[in-house]
Amino acid sequence: MAQMQQELQACLDVLNCLFFLKEILKTKGPEKKYKYAGIRSVRVTLMNGSRVMVRSPSFIFIPPKRRGPRTANKGVVRHPALEILGFLDKKSPEFLSIVVRSAVSNPSFQAASEELSFRRFFVSHEQIRILTYRYADLFLGERVENSLDGSEKQAGLNIEITIDGGRTRMREDYKKKNGRRKKTTYKGKWREPILFSIRILNEKGELAQEVPQLLDATMKNWKNAFALLEKYLARYNLKEAQKITFLADGSNSIWSNLDPMMKRLGISEYKSVVDYMHAKQNLNIVIDMMNKKQTKAAGKKTREKMYELLWKGDINGMKENIDTFFNSKRRGKKAALNKINNYFEHHERFVYEKLTEKDYPIGSGSVESAIRRVINMKLKGNGIFWLEKNCEKMLYLRCQFLTGRWNT
Repeated sequence: MAQMQQELQACLDVLNCLFFLKEILKTKGPEKKYKYAGIRSVRVTLMNGSRVMVRSPSFIFIPPKRRGPRTANKGVVRHPALEILGFLDKKSPEFLSIVVRSAVSNPSFQAASEELSFRRFFVSHEQIRILTYRYADLFLGERVENSLDGSEKQAGLNIEITIDGGRTRMREDYKKKNGRRKKTTYKGKWREPILFSIRILNEKGELAQEVPQLLDATMKNWKNAFALLEKYLARYNLKEAQKITFLADGSNSIWSNLDPMMKRLGISEYKSVVDYMHAKQNLNIVIDMMNKKQTKAAGKKTREKMYELLWKGDINGMKENIDTFFNSKRRGKKAALNKINNYFEHHERFVYEKLTEKDYPIGSGSVESAIRRVINMKLKGNGIFWLEKNCEKMLYLRCQFLTGRWNT
């Protein structure tokens, strides 16, 4: 511990340059608001949880002279030399990483506090909560750059892109009235976090180990989710990719945003595929309409026939089968054809037989699994409510943790 303290002090002594530190403060606020306050002794937390005293150059916040209420940050002392070394609230970056990883991996901040106590890290659940959200703030501003490691720039990649929405409950933030918090009840409105996955597949269609899966999610709408996805894809070597496959369910919110995004990226060669299981589920609605007045044996043959046509991507054949089955006097024909015309409108998204022959993926199970791991196991449950800003931070941290990109 003494050696770590000496090494840290040596680094602070090297950084004790007023001009240099003032330049650092310019990036985080107007220089005139900070006044040099000399070398101060401060207690910092090292990676093993021990607390030691070091001498750090300090600056004090000086608010501009004006009438009105006092500035909340008046008198706040900052230690830019410690900030350069990655300290946050006088906690070392290694210690912060351990604490925040525990918060992200455990079901609650209280559980994280209890787990850390077994490792002789005594941090309250409230302090863990504050550190976790502040830690996320450090990276969210440049979340794309902070998530990628350069391996995505390789040529000849087989890229699979999937996107879907989950569910979590929101609560309204406290509103202040006359300086006091106004009591509110949790309305618990459901919101749809949108999560996307970018995977690199090998020749067998399995996840390639040399490029880790990328996950990210946002609480914003579909347009903003695709804008974020576009920023990530712009960093991939799409023009020299071997294959690009986009998979999702049949939601129009997804498909209406896909082609414009790809056009902006300058990509014209890619496969767009509706997830096979979602397609079967929607086809089952039509089959159930046809099987209402059939025997069980006849209904089984109808189902097998329609599944076969779907696998081949023969949407016109499905329409002809419906037209033959329903005569003008039987109800249900119009509803069945409307379902086929609406959901299966773009025939090229359903050619599963041809896709599998060329080793293209036809299922979006990777993103559905990610929704369960990222959202359902942490952000969704009885009695769980989130502020939107905090939910966004936790989504980002969970994605980095579960894909092995934390140290990136």
